[in-house]
This record gives sequence, structure tokens and C-alpha cells, in this order.
Amino acid sequence: MKKIIKFIIFIISLVCLILLIVYINKSKPEKDTIKIKMEKHKIENLIIEIPTDFKLDSTDEENHIVYYNYNDKELENTCIVMIGYKDKYTDDMEKEAKDNIFVTGSYNVEVKNINNQAWTLVSLKHNVKTLYYSYATSYKDKIYNVKYEDLGIGDYCDTVYKKIFKTIKFEE
Repeated sequence: MKKIIKFIIFIISLVCLILLIVYINKSKPEKDTIKIKMEKHKIENLIIEIPTDFKLDSTDEENHIVYYNYNDKELENTCIVMIGYKDKYTDDMEKEAKDNIFVTGSYNVEVKNINNQAWTLVSLKHNVKTLYYSYATSYKDKIYNVKYEDLGIGDYCDTVYKKIFKTIKFEE
């Protein structure tokens, strides 16, 4: 008799646990699938795709620099992309990349191969959510820099960052 009671209690507990798990899973909000529309831009020989919801912020034609940015209404997502080039006068791509991050801290430096081009990446986590990424490479006697700033607390800028940097390549 004790075994039957223990078995019934076990079955009831198991059913309650399963119902609890089902309830918790149904109460989770569904993830929004963000469809990001990209647009190609060409800066000298560099081709890069930027989301269409980024706006051209400013252009410094004299220094061959262009800025795009995105801000949502709540300012949870603020992203800035800077793209530029200049004549090659050095082979120190790490210094070139670091020169585009205007805050100090503990830099992470690595070389990434993106579409068959070696880029030096310097990244810096400035606080809980502020991230700076600065890429530098040389191509056809020019130094190219692409800097990305993720300044908001939302996840959109991180998602977009990954999409943008898969697209950078040079025109052949």
C-alpha cells in the first residue's frame, strides 16, 4: 500500500512539473525576427553594406571619411559607423585602428580575415554596454578604416554589427 501511495505521489509530482514547464515556455515572449534590409555603399575601392535604416550623418570629403548612424526612438540602440581611407604611409595597422577609438582602456587586438582580406581589429568594451570596434587594413596603397560604435543597451546594434562586417570587401 505504501508503494502505491508513493507511486501516485510521484506521478502527480511529475505531471505538475511537466505542466509547470509547459506554462513557463508558453509565457516566454516570442523573439522578434528582425528583417534587416541592407544597401551597398562604395568608398574608394571598399564596398560595404549598411542597413537602410542607418542615415548618412556627415561626410568629410577632404579627409575621405563618411559617417552613418542609427538611433531608435527610445535610444536603446545607438550605432555609428565611420568609414574612411587615406594614403598608406605605415604598415602598423594596429596603431591605425587604435587611433580611431577616442577612449582609453584595455584593448583587444586580433587579425580577422574578411572576404579574403586581413583586417586588424581593435575592440574595447568601455562600460557595461558601450563597445567600440575599429578595423584597419591596407589595399592598393591606401589605408582603410571602419569603426563601429555600439552605444545603446539594446541588442539591435550588435546584430547589425555582425551583418555589416560580413559584407566588407574590395572591388577587384
